[in-house]
Amino acid sequence: MHWLFTGLLVGVSGATAVYTLWLVRRLFTTAPAPAVPTEQPEVTP
Repeated sequence: MHWLFTGLLVGVSGATAVYTLWLVRRLFTTAPAPAVPTEQPEVTP
């Protein structure tokens, strides 16, 4: 029974580490905001 809980603990710890790394990766790889086109005034000579 001891080995069952040890395996369960290792599995949960691994899943937590993977989820944390996924969140950190997602935090630092956000897509840039779309560029807003600005209106250019027409210049008449």
